[in-house]
Amino acid sequence: MRQAASDIHKFLHHSPNSTYDLACAAALMGDKDVAIQLLTKAVAARQTFPLEKDDDLVSLRSDPRFQALLPAMKRHLEPLSNSTRVTTVAEKALLPEDIAYDSNSDSFLLSSVLTRKIVRFDRRHPEKLTVFADLSSSPGWPLFALALDSNHSVLWTTAAAIPDFAATSKTDSGKTALIKLDLKTGRELARYSPKEDQQPRALGDMTVLADGTVIVSDGLRGGVYRLRPGAAQLEDISSGQFISPQTPAATPDGKYVFVADYTRGIGRINLHSQQVLWLRSEDSVSTNGIDGLYLNGSSLYAVQNGSSPEKIVRYLLDSSMEQIKKMEILESNSPGLGDPTHGVFIGQDFYFIANSGWDKLDDHGKLKPGAEFTAPEIRRFVASPHNEHIQ
Repeated sequence: MRQAASDIHKFLHHSPNSTYDLACAAALMGDKDVAIQLLTKAVAARQTFPLEKDDDLVSLRSDPRFQALLPAMKRHLEPLSNSTRVTTVAEKALLPEDIAYDSNSDSFLLSSVLTRKIVRFDRRHPEKLTVFADLSSSPGWPLFALALDSNHSVLWTTAAAIPDFAATSKTDSGKTALIKLDLKTGRELARYSPKEDQQPRALGDMTVLADGTVIVSDGLRGGVYRLRPGAAQLEDISSGQFISPQTPAATPDGKYVFVADYTRGIGRINLHSQQVLWLRSEDSVSTNGIDGLYLNGSSLYAVQNGSSPEKIVRYLLDSSMEQIKKMEILESNSPGLGDPTHGVFIGQDFYFIANSGWDKLDDHGKLKPGAEFTAPEIRRFVASPHNEHIQ
């Protein structure tokens, strides 16, 4: 058991969760010193764990070193906020997943998982939503990512009929598509899907390079795809390295794309060689559970909704963009944050979706017993790329 936990720990690049599991294995084997050392590293990554309830750790509970971890971990639950609310979304059951900004109309676009449409609101008058594109009939699948290509007057979106999900028809289960829309009219221009191989897939997050190339991830099957301008087929550039890839974030020169993997951390793909390099960091830096990922200056900003507590963080990169030097928590456990999902930069202003509603659903996409949707929010904070102060 311990060897298996150690192998997983290595494969997941020392993620806090795998460090915690390895500590549990050490505790069960009677190796208290190693278990305490590993738990200390896991807690230092600013995540919380069931230390007081986990039966695997019973042998450690009388140890003063273990007891000292409890107040340290509880401090991670203290609210931290640097954002202000821009607007609340009146349609509570929208379940917005992604947000894009159209500079031509000074407006934002939101994708909806449950209503399967894209809505727009004016930045100056954010209280009013209008429908930009209604895809509830065709393809009729939940909508996820948005990526705007203003140079070609195109809005890209992804749709996926997630298996065993309430908003998915059984006949379409496992189907997915990258959809190209006219930015002015919302009319569908083209649709692309991975090669069919009887495997369910779910194209989700994406980004668009300056030349119009689309990079899109499949969080269900682990693929990261490239669609070059004029190409008819998606090209897999993942090299088989990813388990659950999320948002890609490209460098301005188009040489690299950073891809957040929900379990393995952040990988950097060389778009020429397709070589994948996993960013290095200290054990106190957590890169698991990232949904949205954005490059701004020398930093990556991440919406980390797969950690406890959920938060928004900034990773300061070294000059080679191969290592994370520091991690700064910008938003964590603040009132109304709920499940944050994605964001978008406008200059140094970062706008993001808070209280999306995902936490109100069970694993099948149905409302949990007694739960009800509350209004999602759009929040904003000002990024400080030269501020290296760490909370």
